[in-house]
Amino acid sequence: SASSVKTDNIIIIDDGFGINIDDVKIIRHSQNKGFAAAINTGLRESKYDVKVIINSDVFLKPDCIGELIKGLEHADMVGAQLLYSNSTVQHAGITYCGDYYFYHRHWRSQPVIEEPLYCPVTGALFAITADTINKIGYFDENYFMSYEDIDYCFRLIKAGFKVLYWPYAKAIHLEGATRGRAEEEKIRINKQCYKLELASRDYFKSKYSEQEIINLCKQLAF
Repeated sequence: SASSVKTDNIIIIDDGFGINIDDVKIIRHSQNKGFAAAINTGLRESKYDVKVIINSDVFLKPDCIGELIKGLEHADMVGAQLLYSNSTVQHAGITYCGDYYFYHRHWRSQPVIEEPLYCPVTGALFAITADTINKIGYFDENYFMSYEDIDYCFRLIKAGFKVLYWPYAKAIHLEGATRGRAEEEKIRINKQCYKLELASRDYFKSKYSEQEIINLCKQLAF
């Protein structure tokens, strides 16, 4: 469970924000290198067989990590159900909407009782094994933000690995909370983030044809 995780098992990647927390290993990037680069640093530094990536704006529900590890009994990468602070759904797996746009399943709906589903999952909170990383490699750092998680899921699926949405692992995700605090700062940063997301979408388009995505969707039925 999250409460049983020892601090020496935790690694924080600081993308130039000057984070200071006692008794926790902090790896500092001199500047923000993007989400994929931060994930990769954490994955490389962790020496454990099971690795759990957690966004800084994610708050774990009881036994969330334990449930993610249970999910790894059925798949090679496992994502959780993410909720907003008002308990509506932020993420329940990812579905394809066409024209290279993807969407969170059950977005902003009330939580639903459902079975696990094999489909792409968000990079905001997931578990993966060292063995899988050794076979597939790390996240593509050509993405600064957005699409890096979908790209990684597709790489796994194409190679015959399983990616699983595991609804029994739950967490609160304050989506976008890391992008700025003051209102005027949020507006400026959100504009910048939108440009970066479009750049990531263009890069994703250069790697996958529409037909390839459709075939993967049919294969997984998501």
